[in-house]
Amino acid sequence: MKHNIFMSVISPSEDIMEDAIDFKRKAEARLGRSFHSRNSIPHLTLDLSEDFHNESKLYHFEDAISRIKPFTVFMRDFGIFKSNGTIFLRPVFDDNIRFLSEQFSGKQITPHLTIV
Repeated sequence: MKHNIFMSVISPSEDIMEDAIDFKRKAEARLGRSFHSRNSIPHLTLDLSEDFHNESKLYHFEDAISRIKPFTVFMRDFGIFKSNGTIFLRPVFDDNIRFLSEQFSGKQITPHLTIV
């Protein structure tokens, strides 16, 4: 059966994007090699999910997004997913991020901005 993969992300401010790109450059220099996320555009991942119904989640996402006013994302510190070694920036988990992540995934997740 054909399915769609949805990735819910927030674009960070230019300052955060520049910092994330700088961290990626430093990690590449320190590791001595490139890595999968090296050239990805910095983004704050909220959810990655599959949907077997072409448009069902799109309407839900549109409704959830329409209830949020613009807000500023602040990054708190670094984190690591021990299961796969991913190093990421951890955002300040405010009510807007909590609401969006719950609306998109329906489960508790770790919003993050991947570095390595």
